[in-house]
Amino acid sequence: MLTEWAEKGTPKQSDYLHGVLVSERESGRQELLKAALLPAMKVLTGFDYSNVRFPEDY
Repeated sequence: MLTEWAEKGTPKQSDYLHGVLVSERESGRQELLKAALLPAMKVLTGFDYSNVRFPEDY
């Protein structure tokens, strides 16, 4: 059905339909990633190294 609409529509309508479908796919992907409960990415940017001490013989 969507293929029919894309073929019969004007180029602007086809572009709009493509944009909606891409947006839906990305939204669904984001929902799945949230549901997967993957651990959050962590970075050391802004970490306070002032309390880090190395042994004398290091």
